[in-house]
Amino acid sequence: MNTNSHSFIHLVFIGIIALFPVVNPIGAAFIVSPYFSELSHKERIKAVKRIALYAFSICAFILFTGHWILELFGLSVPVIQLAGGIMICKIGWEFLSSDKEPEVQSANSVDKTVFKPISEVENKLFYPITFPITTGAGTIAVLFTLSAQGCRIIQQ
Repeated sequence: MNTNSHSFIHLVFIGIIALFPVVNPIGAAFIVSPYFSELSHKERIKAVKRIALYAFSICAFILFTGHWILELFGLSVPVIQLAGGIMICKIGWEFLSSDKEPEVQSANSVDKTVFKPISEVENKLFYPITFPITTGAGTIAVLFTLSAQGCRIIQQ
């Protein structure tokens, strides 16, 4: 196996390991689920596919252009990592200190649920569901770091 393919496999593996806890698909599912409570099963699948496409597009764009964005603004990787960590802590603190009471539905209201069309949720698929809930500041900070590390490995 040549050096380039070995480096690429290494970067993909490190990328998956670094992004999984930040993206947190299991935890994000509980946050995103209330947005889809009034959609039919088929429309939920359509919405989730669109969110996945949006998230992949954001991640791919940042991964391939992140190094040049850092150079353009004169930022270093540690600064981005610190800012991303602060944003993750801020979002986590907001979830923990929320004053809103959870909505409780009675058994009768569940039986009378009328499915709404996806068009009512469509304007929320990119913001706030894809960005910042699933692909937020922490994910972008990790992608900036991976982009900078990847460029450094490729240049060597």
